[in-house]
Amino acid sequence: MDDCANDGDMNLDTAVAALNNAYSLENWTLLIRRSDQLYNDAYQSFIQNKQAQKPMIYYIGYSLLMKGIGYQKDKQYGESLKCIDQYKDLGRFLDGSERSQRILDQYAFYAYANLLSVHLLAGNLTKLEEYAQFLNQHPSETLSGLLTLLECALSQDLNVDKYIAPLTERFDAYQHDDMRPEEQTIFLSILMMLSRYCRNRKRFEEAQKYTQQFLSLSFDRGTGQQASTSAAPHE
Repeated sequence: MDDCANDGDMNLDTAVAALNNAYSLENWTLLIRRSDQLYNDAYQSFIQNKQAQKPMIYYIGYSLLMKGIGYQKDKQYGESLKCIDQYKDLGRFLDGSERSQRILDQYAFYAYANLLSVHLLAGNLTKLEEYAQFLNQHPSETLSGLLTLLECALSQDLNVDKYIAPLTERFDAYQHDDMRPEEQTIFLSILMMLSRYCRNRKRFEEAQKYTQQFLSLSFDRGTGQQASTSAAPHE
């Protein structure tokens, strides 16, 4: 019995690692395919009542979350919204533990944030005020929120100064070296986008400041590291 549990644990966590590798490579087609594989494996484990290192709701939710990110990055926003609709309420996968309930709540939180983000990236600017309010209420979402707003502004030539002002104030106070590796990657992406955005707004001194900061940190990290435009959440 223990051997079966360990095999299931290893297989699911190996699938998560493979999925994360596809994400780091920014191969969205591969990410979507591996997300489907993880979902199928986790769902079968749930049906068969197998155990793993984390509650089964974690693996099922993570597969749907990452699949949605893959579609978002591939600009298939309708498909991304379908994934969000699936992981916004994973109640049927609860196992009765407090841990699984916390994970359910976490995915519901991600679903709301990502719903607003995808709508904005798809051009639905009616969500701009709501998203800005959400970010002001949840400072922990500063990096991902600033990234979304800048991506939206750059793709649609928008002036979002009033929305990003409180976020850039927090951003400028961050210490790159104190961040997790995935946060450092987002930090670099934001520096690039802030430089472009400020240049578009004719604020050349600000643009130069962010460009120099980006170049300095990029050289410190080494040229082999690529800046991604999204971050995968984790438990």
